[in-house]
Amino acid sequence: NTINSYIYSVFQDKKDRIWATSNNGIFYFDTKLHEYTPKIGLGTGNYLGTPLPNGNILLANNYGLYEINSTSLGMTRHSLFPQLSLSHENLFVSSTGQIFLMTGINGVIYYFPDFYSQPIALKNRNTSNVFQLEEYEGQIIGGNNNGLVKFNGTNFELVNNTSCNIWSVYAQDSILYVGTDCGVGRIQNEQFDQLEMITYAKNLVVKSIVSAK
Repeated sequence: NTINSYIYSVFQDKKDRIWATSNNGIFYFDTKLHEYTPKIGLGTGNYLGTPLPNGNILLANNYGLYEINSTSLGMTRHSLFPQLSLSHENLFVSSTGQIFLMTGINGVIYYFPDFYSQPIALKNRNTSNVFQLEEYEGQIIGGNNNGLVKFNGTNFELVNNTSCNIWSVYAQDSILYVGTDCGVGRIQNEQFDQLEMITYAKNLVVKSIVSAK
């Protein structure tokens, strides 16, 4: 098998399978590549995926949300909704089960208060160009060309202006690392600092930060 498609998300489940979701289906790798064959949704479209806090897998497309048992790979539940008008770029699930589908440059974040909720389209100047969210000190945090933004329960608001566009966020202990179009920065004690690292140029765009563990 080959994926031969645009990949939207890559993640690892509790059985150490590596998953890749795309606009041409869903695939996982154990000792070889498999296409995830059970039919989900009402059509094709862009698929996203992420591990859930309970160890299962959440898949999403423009038609619904689907929880997959990570042991049996069977669907445990699903929630359908009218087709979303905008393609999504990334998926985030909070520790309390809130679900966010980000559309990036299209400027909308679809918000689900819980699994069975219908999507709520959030749109303001702080939802545009948000490509990644992270949970940090009890808050849902992201970033865009305005700076650092957070979810206030009803929409996103600006919390910290930065001189560089923020592409990615990653929380570790008490530090929030941010990938920007001028390298890597960090936020600690509500202060933003650009990290000076000799291994890359200052104008390097950092679109993803992950743990090395």
